[in-house]
Amino acid sequence: MGDSNLFDDLIRKYSENFFPEQWAREIVPLLIRAQIWQESRFDPFAQSPAGAQGLMQLMPGTAREMRLDTHEVFDPEKNIAAGVQYDRIQYDRFPEIPVLDERLKFMLASYNCGRGYVNVALRLAREAEFGFHPLALIRGKWMTWQYTCRFLGSPECMVAGRKPDFMQVWEYVSRIWERYEKLKTGGKLI
Repeated sequence: MGDSNLFDDLIRKYSENFFPEQWAREIVPLLIRAQIWQESRFDPFAQSPAGAQGLMQLMPGTAREMRLDTHEVFDPEKNIAAGVQYDRIQYDRFPEIPVLDERLKFMLASYNCGRGYVNVALRLAREAEFGFHPLALIRGKWMTWQYTCRFLGSPECMVAGRKPDFMQVWEYVSRIWERYEKLKTGGKLI
């Protein structure tokens, strides 16, 4: 387990860089700290059996998308920069989610399992709430993570013939959010 305070300056720097909005100043660095804890326990050399690497456990395809070379993925600064930028990309893909906390939870889910699965879950949640009605984009329960996350486990939630590991996604978002809430009140990650 790495030293969580060692990377605070980098977390703050890239949080402010990719989330420059006023609301993000106190929220995003804490959320990123909780995310890094969940991903790697602050070990810059962490590697998962699935191939994710570094502090923010970037998959090889994501690292390439963020323009990281293979040897750069273990560089804490480059890994954090790429991971926070990828978070921002996911965040920006949810303009239909108006409540900030909910949008951040969908961002985390997308970071973990991919936007495709989250898109399908959102569609299934809207259909469950409103059917195929043209008003399906009005405000409703489908805009909340708690309601929509269960649709990741639906037999219909498939992308390219594959289903998400929905239990893992639920736990991922839940654990990060719990740690974030603890950090907000001055608590420790552990």
